[in-house]
Amino acid sequence: MPGFILSENVLSDATIIADDSISGFPGSNCVDGLTSTKTAFTGGIFDTNHIEFDCGEDKEVDCFVVQGHNGTDLSTSDFRLYASDNGVIWTQVSNTIRLEDNKYIGYDTFTAVTHRYYRIWCVITGTLYFSNISVGKKLDLERSQKHGFIKPDFVDSDSVTANITRGQNFNGLTVKRLPKRAKFDLFYYSDTFFSDWPNIVAAMKQRPIYFLWDDNQKVFYCWPTKKMPQPSYAKNINNYYNVKLDMSGFIE
Repeated sequence: MPGFILSENVLSDATIIADDSISGFPGSNCVDGLTSTKTAFTGGIFDTNHIEFDCGEDKEVDCFVVQGHNGTDLSTSDFRLYASDNGVIWTQVSNTIRLEDNKYIGYDTFTAVTHRYYRIWCVITGTLYFSNISVGKKLDLERSQKHGFIKPDFVDSDSVTANITRGQNFNGLTVKRLPKRAKFDLFYYSDTFFSDWPNIVAAMKQRPIYFLWDDNQKVFYCWPTKKMPQPSYAKNINNYYNVKLDMSGFIE
């Protein structure tokens, strides 16, 4: 099954109408597109937290992603997406994202729904920090990895420093986690698929996007390393195009 690109976030322009985040880490931080700012919830067993958004009008969505979190350090950190037409009666639209089962990015795709109000709902034990949440309509890739979509070749740019004691004895390594760089191709994709390409490029000028290159793989939270190229004609096949991507970001 092919993967997808999530380049939009309907919450980025929405108004926050309820916010259970703790002081200094407001809900607005998780929709600003920055990895350096965090939203935080705190609670004990069965405590729930939420952020409610008013999009101002109906928005269709089918994908929900949480990025840059410490959920793997907590015994409970479950996220769900709820939706409402009036901001009063809420219906769960996503499956539960259990962050302790993911290392850096948690996501869920679901049957598309259209509503004005969306609620990020969380049950945690401890204090949970997360940097970005995206809710939007994904663009499904036309081809899976084994039918023309090449798996990225990752370049690991993590910085490794040796720890030496005062007596000059080796005492382990310190690893500073840095973005990964990936180069990969989309080839033999239809002109219909690329009709939305200008919108994806425009979105990447404002914030990183999410890229799942094949089903059951990890999501890549990324941005262009170089200028985004224009699709070029595929050889010997009318109305099909290729594009080579050079991206940097986080995956785990």
